[in-house]
Amino acid sequence: MMHSKRILIAAALVIALTSLPLAVWSYRGQTYSSSELDEILAPIALYPDPLIAQILPAATYPDQLLEADDLFRLRGSQSDIDRQNWDVSVKAIAYYPSVLQMMVDKPDWTDSVGQAYIYQPDDVMRAIQRLRGRARSYGYLSSNSYQRVYLNNGDICIVPADGEYLYVPQYDPREVYVQRRGSSGSNLISFGLGLLIGSWLNRDVDWGHHRVYYHDWRGGGWIGNSRSHVSTDNNYYVNPDFRKRPITVDHSVTSHDITSYRNSVRSSAGKFQPSNYPKYTRARDKMGVTPAGPTKQPSSSGKSNRTNDGSRGNSNSRNSGHTRNH
Repeated sequence: MMHSKRILIAAALVIALTSLPLAVWSYRGQTYSSSELDEILAPIALYPDPLIAQILPAATYPDQLLEADDLFRLRGSQSDIDRQNWDVSVKAIAYYPSVLQMMVDKPDWTDSVGQAYIYQPDDVMRAIQRLRGRARSYGYLSSNSYQRVYLNNGDICIVPADGEYLYVPQYDPREVYVQRRGSSGSNLISFGLGLLIGSWLNRDVDWGHHRVYYHDWRGGGWIGNSRSHVSTDNNYYVNPDFRKRPITVDHSVTSHDITSYRNSVRSSAGKFQPSNYPKYTRARDKMGVTPAGPTKQPSSSGKSNRTNDGSRGNSNSRNSGHTRNH
């Protein structure tokens, strides 16, 4: 009788294990190597820290990102974003349409970022720092009027230089991480329109502990510099409940089969040449949340100027996104 029970228990255990999503088990057995993580994270490693802090968890919610994309096609408003039952990271990304488009247009890449963040968070943070160090050593990554780059206990931090605006860099990973171009290095990273910093940027990266955390709009640095420009009474993003729980992720992304993409990454690791790198397009320049007031484009002179909807940018830059008031 006891022998029969043991057989039944063993059979039930086998059924339970084999019923788990194959992608979960294959991922645990085939974690990304350092060079593969470099390949995956190269397109976003030079983004400002508060944006990185939203992209990583948002990548675990691909279905919600698609819903956000659908909302933009219907020209939703700021209140439409705030009221959605999405993770706060997805809401934050929705305020930056070109970033949202990048994540939606390359779903396998987004899934891989989300899976890596769930299973290899420490390795993900190390890879971003490794890539930043490489770009900095080649002379491509430095402080300017768009961003502040500085060292904190050996970690490279990238934060907005302006208290009101965040600028998303555009660059080619095949150039900024690979070879020195002498005096042309400063031209390899460009910036587009200034995108408003709002209460939705409620997270930052703690590089020392390899974690994303909710900052509650408390603290110095870029947070203190921007605090007076954001609405901290917005309960959708500044909420005591966020202090009580960790950053949430959706583990269902681990069941997504991205075998083809993983093979592509594996074959090109260290070369920064995957065929399906996510790249920006200008398709969203005139899409997204409707601004609260009239807008105008940057001046034809190419000089940075502020528009009356709060955006700022350079007409010579290739990357831009729709701006919003908060």
